[in-house]
Amino acid sequence: APNTDPQATVLGKEQWAWLEQQLKTPARLRIIVSSIQVAANEHYWEKWGNFPLERDRLFRAVHAAAATGVVFISGDRHHAEIARAEGGVGYPLFDVTSSSLNAPSKFTNEIGRNRVGTIYREANFGQITIDWKQEDPLVRLQVCDEKGAVVLQQRVPLSKLQPPEKLP
Repeated sequence: APNTDPQATVLGKEQWAWLEQQLKTPARLRIIVSSIQVAANEHYWEKWGNFPLERDRLFRAVHAAAATGVVFISGDRHHAEIARAEGGVGYPLFDVTSSSLNAPSKFTNEIGRNRVGTIYREANFGQITIDWKQEDPLVRLQVCDEKGAVVLQQRVPLSKLQPPEKLP
């Protein structure tokens, strides 16, 4: 259940300081790794949504730094999916969840308003490819089956992962 206690944290003081500094470092694309899902919010298991103050702080940190190209990768769900959260940063925040290679989920019905597409329940791994040769580099957020075939994909031009010139 969501924990709104201000003392409950996902990241410690030093981790927050490090992350906030990294978000200010110039970069065209940033891949932030989380052991638990950031964008998916309806399920009952571990997720940033269970710490809504921390999740809000994460999104505020991205916004405050005007960080470009933020994409999350996560796991710990025993299935794969791609989710999208708005987060108030001026562009969509995608979260690619890839798991599991050894114990796929048996759950069959799960709401996911932020989910893009469907859930993949077989053994899988995640992959991000970037075509830097294009004028507007294309970011491919992918989930692959155990043989390497792409089973879920979200294609996003890098220009769509940029905040507007002036954020409110």
